[in-house]
Amino acid sequence: MKSAIFQIIPRTQPVPGQPIQASHEGRMDFRIRQLEYYLVLAEHLNFGKAARALNIAQPTLSFQIKSLETSLGVSLFDRTQRRVQLTPEGVRLQAHAKAILEEARRALIDMEEKPREHLTIACGPVGQHTVLPDVLRELRLRGTGLDLEVLMLSPEAMKMAAVNGTVDALLMTPDWQLRGMEFTPLRAEKLSAVLPEQHPAVERGSISLEEFAKSPIFIASAKDCHKHRGFVTGLLEQHGLTATLVEAPLETGIRYAMVAAGRGVGLAAGSMARANFPGIRVIPFDRAIHNMVLGLVWQKGNASHALEIFREVVEDVVSTQNAALIPFPPAPVEATRAEQEMRPA
Repeated sequence: MKSAIFQIIPRTQPVPGQPIQASHEGRMDFRIRQLEYYLVLAEHLNFGKAARALNIAQPTLSFQIKSLETSLGVSLFDRTQRRVQLTPEGVRLQAHAKAILEEARRALIDMEEKPREHLTIACGPVGQHTVLPDVLRELRLRGTGLDLEVLMLSPEAMKMAAVNGTVDALLMTPDWQLRGMEFTPLRAEKLSAVLPEQHPAVERGSISLEEFAKSPIFIASAKDCHKHRGFVTGLLEQHGLTATLVEAPLETGIRYAMVAAGRGVGLAAGSMARANFPGIRVIPFDRAIHNMVLGLVWQKGNASHALEIFREVVEDVVSTQNAALIPFPPAPVEATRAEQEMRPA
């Protein structure tokens, strides 16, 4: 431990040859290291053993203990040729010395540690299951020290949290055109079908919208995403179709478990195939029915270093994923009527 000095300014100087009478107003100069020496000697009650434990010479230990006693104005040890004993003052000092050393250690750790920067985000399903694991890994590998808090929220709750500042960023959501928010596009996605793995279309590798609409389609509840029902209905109507829509829990794992059980089908971004949920397959439609762009949403004017780090890591991670798996188009696909209806007024 680094050495530290405690000082109390004197009013009088000690008289040579007389016992030092130091009050709390008297001069005390002592080092943290001297308290460590004192505690080791108090444990061993033998100058030779204590010196070896401290890896210092015995005369050095004797000098430092004497210096500490002089600073405090008390004798801490009774010394004879046969033994060393703690004085009453030496006994009382033990608890104080331990407390001082512990506080000094905490102070050094606090001064040497970099302050952790905090950031709160919320994720869409693609962000949660395909991007966030790689982002968390990259943050750790880069040694950013970023304290990242991830909230699981419904789309409606995410919008509200972003606008009121409860979260600093939204990961892999559409551009909801929220007031006061910036949007960085990261990935173009094709809307795909979520099917039970035993569905006949899985072997074919694609499915028609007509075949898809024959099964109940799971959608978000109105309280979680009040425009989802209208979005799916509009998508089907564009192709002259109708279907049974069933509201399902927001949690992706539960909804996909219901699909795996054969109770219905679902819709998801194509990259959700990477998540490898058991019992289901994410496959494309036989023709493009809806394109979307997912990205990062954050508040305008947020210049925090934590957000800067997070944005950089997210963009690097998604860029690497896109290059390997999903090429990003040169320009966002024009929004369909159904997508326009999904956007808030």
